[in-house]
Amino acid sequence: METPCWSWSVILAILFTVFISGFGFPTEIPPAPMQSISDIRDIGSAMEFLDHYGYLNTHLNGLMGEDTIRASIREFQRFSHLTETGAMDEATVEMMNSPRCGLPDVDSTTSGGRQKRYYAHSQWDKTDLTYDIIQYTPDLPQSKVDSEIAKAFKLWSDVTALTFSRVHGDDTADIKISFPAPFIPHEDGYWKTTFDGPGKVLAHAFFPSNYGDIKGDAHFDDGENWTADTYEGTNLWLVAAHEFGHSLGLAHSDVIGSLMYPYYSGYKPNFQLTSDDIAGMQSLYGAKVPEPDITTTAPKPDPNLNPGPRLCPDNVDAITATKDGHTYAFQGDYFWRLQDKNVEQGYPKRISDYWSGLDGDFDAVFTSSNPWFWGSKGLTGKTWFFKDSRVWRFQNMVMDPGYPRLINDEFRGLPTHIDAVFEYYGNGQTYFFKDGYFYMLNWRMEVVGPFYMTTWRGIPDNIDAVYQESDQYVYFFKDNLYYKFEHDIFQTLAGYPRSSSADWFLCNV
Repeated sequence: METPCWSWSVILAILFTVFISGFGFPTEIPPAPMQSISDIRDIGSAMEFLDHYGYLNTHLNGLMGEDTIRASIREFQRFSHLTETGAMDEATVEMMNSPRCGLPDVDSTTSGGRQKRYYAHSQWDKTDLTYDIIQYTPDLPQSKVDSEIAKAFKLWSDVTALTFSRVHGDDTADIKISFPAPFIPHEDGYWKTTFDGPGKVLAHAFFPSNYGDIKGDAHFDDGENWTADTYEGTNLWLVAAHEFGHSLGLAHSDVIGSLMYPYYSGYKPNFQLTSDDIAGMQSLYGAKVPEPDITTTAPKPDPNLNPGPRLCPDNVDAITATKDGHTYAFQGDYFWRLQDKNVEQGYPKRISDYWSGLDGDFDAVFTSSNPWFWGSKGLTGKTWFFKDSRVWRFQNMVMDPGYPRLINDEFRGLPTHIDAVFEYYGNGQTYFFKDGYFYMLNWRMEVVGPFYMTTWRGIPDNIDAVYQESDQYVYFFKDNLYYKFEHDIFQTLAGYPRSSSADWFLCNV
């Protein structure tokens, strides 16, 4: 039996059914008025979003079936690493409303749409490019804008044969940079575009293959609060580097943590391009040719300089199981994925390559699982990373908008620089540990304590990490040892502590 097709006159009704089915609303509720494409609250704006970003694949003569609409939603969910429900559920709407680049994710000009990972769209026919800033933002001094833009270009010139030279007042500059005001149409070649103010669409750029003077240009929404060297506002350096990726010919990548992932993940002071970013740009312009070494004798490398990850870590910073069911152990800038308390093949890997916005070496991490406590707040399955005085919140490997935050803004009464945290299956409460004391999170999201560690019989002070496995035992880690805690008798089992390197990482110690 053939799948039925409908004209655009009934598409909104179909998508409305898909939209409300994700939230469990009754079908007789009428649709809300049309909103801006950048504010996804109703059927029409969701459909505009899917169409604008390349997910809504229409048939000839503008006809479309319900299966096509659901497939478009699933394609968006797949690209965004969400559960593929085919419905406009809460996580999907939240992702659609997250700050991002204004360019499409799916290229309709390629057969079958976008492939995974980087996509080299087009390229310049030269490697020495010029740029000019023709309109500044008042949010930063012009000298700071200049330095942040130069720093953004440097991310790409450091790994390719490209060079970038600043020119002033030259209409022939290859890449022209401007900050148009929001809510006012600005020139984008043969059409006009209007930015939408704070959040939502941050910027857009044009590929080298675009026609006319617009090719390569980058426009930044001056409705944003553009900042530098701070976690506040919208970081100009990294947004600019992303947009210049488009100016140089790269389309969006679905690799979380890559610079060319379409969603903004906040300021990362130590950000480095991922292998996906580098491979994409080098496929267009080649690798950077190193300067010839004129020294007669090469110095011996220092084995202690910038050491790589240790296959057998001396200690564990944190362990958690994320919503997708994977268990991760973290130490320094690296992580290991565990299965049945054993390391999976191919690890460790760098944290910042997968959790975009995290630089590693954090204090503690936990994932919420108690639906009675977190479900009413819409936070079941969220993962919190703690470092110094700040906290980041993720769902699997995607950071929630508005993070990082100060710890006390998220968990009122919780001290900074905590040692460990976990959610206890026995009573559903969350426990934080610091300096030989523990704290508890109550139902009002307030932290109470401190309490003495003597409650946890057999567990030492100043632990490094704590994790409750699906077998219901609680595992406390300190240095290179771990303690297995029985919650029924509320004390450490005999025969512990044992070596965490040997039992969890299969190292011969």
